[in-house]
Amino acid sequence: MSKHIESGERSLENRLGINRTATNDQQQPIAGLIFPDCILYTVDMVLKNISGGGRFEKAGAYSRVKRVGPFVYVAGLTAMQANGKVYAPYDTYEQSVFIFNKIEDFLKEAGAKMRHVVCTRAYLTDLRDASGFIRRHGEIFQGIEPVLTGVQAGLTTPGMMIEIDVEAIIHSRSGKISLD
Repeated sequence: MSKHIESGERSLENRLGINRTATNDQQQPIAGLIFPDCILYTVDMVLKNISGGGRFEKAGAYSRVKRVGPFVYVAGLTAMQANGKVYAPYDTYEQSVFIFNKIEDFLKEAGAKMRHVVCTRAYLTDLRDASGFIRRHGEIFQGIEPVLTGVQAGLTTPGMMIEIDVEAIIHSRSGKISLD
């Protein structure tokens, strides 16, 4: 019976394109799944929280970046500098450059790259100023083409034109996902 279940798990891994390797200290079991062929399957995944050092993160109990296995979520970032001033006030393109650089750094810290981004959301103070964001998005994601949503939203600081968040799935160039 044990051999049958093990071979079923390997077959299931192959069908799902799951590549499992030896676990390490950063991996924790996060899910027990039941599949149609009635195999109970537990997957170990990397769990990682990354702080951006924002003043509300601790009080609000949230992370700037969250990685669960191959999935990486980067919360909304603005062009606020460490000194509390807005970078390039009223310039959507330059703020987009600044924010995407921050996003790239956070993705790298989480073990991902810009090519892994599958979803981008932009919150703009005025959609009539979206062309600077669209231009920068196109420069970065040419050939990657993540889904994109842009909405008009009120941002809290004068001169702040845009906030951007992204979601990424770490995968090989051929699209295979590894859950470690």
